[in-house]
Amino acid sequence: MNSAYYTFEATRFFPAFDENLKFNTSLYTIQPRFFCEMNLKKVTKLHPYAGIGYTFLIFKTKFSSPEVTNPNSSNNQSGLNINLGANYDLTNRFYVNVAYDYLKILELESNIPKSSYNTNASIVKLGVGFRI
Repeated sequence: MNSAYYTFEATRFFPAFDENLKFNTSLYTIQPRFFCEMNLKKVTKLHPYAGIGYTFLIFKTKFSSPEVTNPNSSNNQSGLNINLGANYDLTNRFYVNVAYDYLKILELESNIPKSSYNTNASIVKLGVGFRI
């Protein structure tokens, strides 16, 4: 299971367009998946892997502008996830990770057009991990 949290504020991204529109959006991702990892004989510290699963994207937005009639909104999207990546062992317990995720969004809200821009997503992940 893979999950993440990301948040951003409108003032950092859209100040030139509408200085009166102020909001804060949080994105929660949940990515259960099946994966297989290879152990290479020649490079024992490198572990490439591939996986397939399903992604749930949960957006929560809070508007702080007085012009907005509904100050809290949420949006859920989900779809198929294909993943390729590799772990490189630094020690027996610590490792670094690089991964690529392709998301094919299958469930959109009715007011979002089903174009390739709205239904295809590519994510590159870099991280550090700890094995228990």
